[in-house]
Amino acid sequence: MTNPQITELEIIDIHNTEYLLSVFNNSKQTNEQEKKFMLINMKGVSIDRKPRKDGRWQARLLIDGKNRSVYGKSKAEITKIIYDYIKGKPLPVGIIKKESFRYTLGEWLDKFRSTYKTKKDGTRSNPQNDEYIKTIKTWDIGKMPLDKIKGVDIQEALREYEDRLNTRWKYFILLKSALKMASGNGLIKLNPCDAVIIEKYKADSYNVISVADQNRILKAIDVPKYLAAFWYFSCTGLRLDTAIKSLDDIDFEKCIIRPSKKDTATKKHSVQIPFLSELLTDERLALLKQVTTAGAEIYFRKLFKQLNIDVVIHSCRKTFASCAYHVGFKEKQIQAWLGHSTIAMTMDTYTHILENETSPILDYFKRLKEKLGL
Repeated sequence: MTNPQITELEIIDIHNTEYLLSVFNNSKQTNEQEKKFMLINMKGVSIDRKPRKDGRWQARLLIDGKNRSVYGKSKAEITKIIYDYIKGKPLPVGIIKKESFRYTLGEWLDKFRSTYKTKKDGTRSNPQNDEYIKTIKTWDIGKMPLDKIKGVDIQEALREYEDRLNTRWKYFILLKSALKMASGNGLIKLNPCDAVIIEKYKADSYNVISVADQNRILKAIDVPKYLAAFWYFSCTGLRLDTAIKSLDDIDFEKCIIRPSKKDTATKKHSVQIPFLSELLTDERLALLKQVTTAGAEIYFRKLFKQLNIDVVIHSCRKTFASCAYHVGFKEKQIQAWLGHSTIAMTMDTYTHILENETSPILDYFKRLKEKLGL
């Protein structure tokens, strides 16, 4: 039985391999340019016109939809192999050179995320990496084969983020980790990140948002979904990514937010954050569901810079602790809401003394304390 993948050659009883060559050479060539380099060139079969530098002859066969390279010590041997293959005989064991799959950086990052950064239940160990991977895939190096990427390519790609040191560092750590696993799996010999010079990002101490600045920010926010987000972040004390994901963990009947345990920094505590119904009206909830982590970071970074306020979006977490303390909530209660392992972390790092002024957010905490009776 003949090989069904070879459709352009009528198989006849040929015993002379040289005659096989003449049959191929008289068949339709793709073009004259290919004829110069290919001894045989048909659909599913090709043989190089000249031997390789190591003296072997190379042919290519279409097997199971994939092009495979086959080698012979001489023109007669490679021709005989091809002839037998066309006749339906199996190829000699070990004659096919396995073509290794070459990942692009973008493809490998998807594989790295699904294999190493996704749990059995489908949750990610660091959901924020999804946004970073999506961005990297749009870079020039995101489309390059892994084994072609050099340290200088990564250095050039990260240069765009020289004014955003924290973001640049996160991209670098993600790439270094992913390429380390690529090296461990034999996809690349060396990790190109080892040849990249990036100064380790060291975060400054985040400032609390003062009462006066709370008023300025609330007045300056011109996008409804980010106004709802600022209220939500400041009045719940949740981290940015957790705050967005916790929208599915809300008990509206009891007015309690139960952020998923896997998304909190300290997994030892069961966090339950109370809220007033005015914080999460149907309108605000619909707006919050439009907010993304990356979008919120970009918007508020620009806003704080425009207002010349030295804070970041994580400062909302300190604002929560400071406002709660200012209206009289107990220290241990604030610690439980923030999910801190020690009271020292809550009081020494997150809680600040606010000035004796008023803001809509501070007024919210007063009403919350009155409702809870704590």
